[in-house]
Amino acid sequence: MRPTATAAAKSEAKRQSTKAFKRRKTLTKKAHEFYMDCGFEILLLLQKGSGRSYIYTSSGIPSSWHPIVEGLKQTYPLPIVYTPVTLAKEQSQKVLASS
Repeated sequence: MRPTATAAAKSEAKRQSTKAFKRRKTLTKKAHEFYMDCGFEILLLLQKGSGRSYIYTSSGIPSSWHPIVEGLKQTYPLPIVYTPVTLAKEQSQKVLASS
């Protein structure tokens, strides 16, 4: 039995969503590794067409980038912000869950 066109479209949408999620996580992880290994201040901003924003900042938000981030804080939905602290917390929760 072949899946219907609607089921195939939902499956493709789910696949694309999963791919985007994994790539976003990889970019954030690599930005964090670059900060840890090389000491660069990093502000990674990802914005989806729907308006959802994701921000990784290595150490707070530098004042020179402040206007960009302030503008995003006034949008809806609010951006999801990652820092080294939140990434470490997320990683420790993964370790506890797998134990």
